[in-house]
Amino acid sequence: MYMLRKLRPKHGIGTVTIGISFLSGTDDSNTVLRGEASDVDIVNRDKEYELFSQMYSDRESYTWKERLSLMWRRDEYDTFSPELDQVYQSTLGALFLGGIYGVYAESRVATMNFLEKNKYEMFKHPKEAQLALQDRAHIAYIKGFVKYGSKLSILCFLYSGVAQSMACIRNYVNPLDHVVAGAVMGAVYRFNMGPKGMIGGGFLGGVLGLPAGICFWLAQYLTGETVEERWKREFLHSRNIIAAKGEEAAAKDLRREIIDEKKVEWKESDEDSTWLRRTIIELRLWAEKNGYLPRPPLSSDEADKQLSNERTNLSK
Repeated sequence: MYMLRKLRPKHGIGTVTIGISFLSGTDDSNTVLRGEASDVDIVNRDKEYELFSQMYSDRESYTWKERLSLMWRRDEYDTFSPELDQVYQSTLGALFLGGIYGVYAESRVATMNFLEKNKYEMFKHPKEAQLALQDRAHIAYIKGFVKYGSKLSILCFLYSGVAQSMACIRNYVNPLDHVVAGAVMGAVYRFNMGPKGMIGGGFLGGVLGLPAGICFWLAQYLTGETVEERWKREFLHSRNIIAAKGEEAAAKDLRREIIDEKKVEWKESDEDSTWLRRTIIELRLWAEKNGYLPRPPLSSDEADKQLSNERTNLSK
């Protein structure tokens, strides 16, 4: 998906059109054919970077829609914004924790079922029983990780995504935002139980989200840092990391050494060719002057000039 937004700051800054790509690649072939600036153009990237820097420095001057679009975006290096990166990291952590719990729970159930079903069955060798149990345990590992990991990661994405979006809209942390996020998470969790189950799950999620929101608000208050200051710091930190990685990659690029070697070779060859060319020209002029080589034919302008010079000499 490729969206074009026009962000209009309130303090006399001109309108700038920027390209925002989110969660998918962008196809710039049609844009290039139309002669427009694409998000791979260096000039366009610099404009986007300047605009984003200004937006993070003065978030109050922008509307809630513009602050929300600032969060749900990817930059020119295909990395998430600082706000969205926090949601992404929380989702990955939930996926990992849920997967670990699912592996433990499903493997425990699979082991108990295997022992219960094969209590009175005689195996020819203990190794045969161990292999059969291992097969069932491996299946339980995959099943448990996918089942619990995906469920917990989806719920965490909904909660953190809604709470972070509400904080971007308000431009400050409010415990009621977490109530809304908990209600959305609870309603989705009880989606398979119909409208009544969704209402009950949403109510319970909202109740549980209130103390979580209070904890987030207290943590923000104790740090003494506003939402605007925090995300500006995170944005500058991410840009510094990207710049450092780019300089490191450029320093390790072998093509730079090849280009430097070619420059030295070209410089030396130019110096040699200059001396040789000067010598050849002097020899050719000496041969033409003494009649050993025919002189090249003159153009009409040169012939007229030479004729006027001869007439001037005769008149003298």
